[in-house]
Amino acid sequence: MQVRGIDPWRDRSGALGLLGYVSQSPSLYRELSVGEHLDLAAHYRPEFDRATAISRLDDLAIPLDHRAGDLSGGQAAQVGLALAIGSRAPILLLDEPLASLDPLARHDFLTIL
Repeated sequence: MQVRGIDPWRDRSGALGLLGYVSQSPSLYRELSVGEHLDLAAHYRPEFDRATAISRLDDLAIPLDHRAGDLSGGQAAQVGLALAIGSRAPILLLDEPLASLDPLARHDFLTIL
């Protein structure tokens, strides 16, 4: 199996660079702020589109200075989704990340996606 022409057995980092992943349970670092999560994403993925992620979080009124551990479940899910959108990965693996969102938020995200 290949990922957009890349054999993951031969070039694992190349294949992983094409993928974005969001799980049903947000996997954020509780002590980091939302903005620090964006910094971390940009560090590990140089093509990370911080402006797009910030725009999405601004639209949702999720402040960048809030610690992940202080976010509601829905807000944490939205941060994970903003990180995925900002990754600009050509392939997004979404493992039911919308489960903790209300129907309107689900529809809004799917429209953006």
